[in-house]
Amino acid sequence: MIKFFRKIRQSLMSENKFSKYLIYVIGEILLVVIGILIALSINNWNEEIAMIKKERDLLMQMKNNLSANLIQLTEDYENLDRKLISISVVLNHMRDKLPLHDGLYFNFYGPFSPGTTNLTSSAYETFKSIGLDVIISDELRDEIINLYEISYPRLQIGVRESMNNWEVEMIIPYYFNNFSHDEKLGLIPNNYNVLIEDQKYRNLLTARQVYFKNILSEILDFKTTTQKTIDNIDLYLE
Repeated sequence: MIKFFRKIRQSLMSENKFSKYLIYVIGEILLVVIGILIALSINNWNEEIAMIKKERDLLMQMKNNLSANLIQLTEDYENLDRKLISISVVLNHMRDKLPLHDGLYFNFYGPFSPGTTNLTSSAYETFKSIGLDVIISDELRDEIINLYEISYPRLQIGVRESMNNWEVEMIIPYYFNNFSHDEKLGLIPNNYNVLIEDQKYRNLLTARQVYFKNILSEILDFKTTTQKTIDNIDLYLE
């Protein structure tokens, strides 16, 4: 092809047709420019396709992480709900001064923290390492950032502070002084008749009941927010 164009140029020059030669040169330049522009367009298009694929793959990972978090939040909710039931059982026994029985021992565990909420964030960390702007949608990007940077940490910090402040300073010392631990039965009161009259213990149970209900409400909110983000990712990917 190059030899072909060179022969044309030489022919025009040998025939001393300068004007035609000039037109030919301009045309050849335009042809080269058009070729470069086409090559750049193809390259940009390929890069855009690669970026879209990367975005899609990462969003699928994000969806899987959020689905795992939804399962974890559901388990946390059920665990906390069981603790609230145990606290209610003990409070009812104290109020009605019902007799102690073996089935009550497990319920004395109620005021203890449900434990740290372990939510998955590996896909989000991958997004951060690559650059969050890989998510083209500003709205979806902001929604994911708020979920991982604000909502989830608030829940995890709340549960962690509950463990540190309540259990270390109040619950563990109180239970250590007033209960014995049995691996099979649970917690056995040292003196049940004194325990059911103890206003400090009643206050401890009531305070934990209120706090757990607040955490339960937050977990429900986070479950709703997590499911909403999953749904929005699905809509975006469609």
